[in-house]
Amino acid sequence: MLFDAGNPGARDAKQIAAVAKEAGVKQIDYLVISHWHADHFGSVPDLSTRLPIRNFVDHGPPMIETSENALAGYKAYAAIRDKGHYMPVKRGDKIPIKGLDVQVVTSDGVAITSPLLGGGAPNPLCREFKPIVENAAAVEDGRSTGIVVRFGRFGP
Repeated sequence: MLFDAGNPGARDAKQIAAVAKEAGVKQIDYLVISHWHADHFGSVPDLSTRLPIRNFVDHGPPMIETSENALAGYKAYAAIRDKGHYMPVKRGDKIPIKGLDVQVVTSDGVAITSPLLGGGAPNPLCREFKPIVENAAAVEDGRSTGIVVRFGRFGP
């Protein structure tokens, strides 16, 4: 699984492909795109020429980033995505990766409402946290797909 793919062009795609090769990875089974800023999904067209991508996961089409340039980037991504298997996800969905428990906790501006297993207690390390008061669904960052990954006993 790759979470986000970096900027448009060859630089980030080359770096991802080089690390994948070093790790013995021959394809990307799941590519999760957090949101529609080019530095998160822009390299997908170039990356797909270097590594096959089987499954594409995102929160659905852009609703906030709708400039001509942003939509052109999304259309380039969608053209590659449509050659694979596409999974638009909502909060609470699972991404079916064998051996992992991957749960979508935020998507399209909406978060899960119940704590994850073992969660829900106050975190003393976050005692000073002050939430930003804004309409999360009104900005692209706030619409991000967020996941929690568990592998055996590793994870929250």
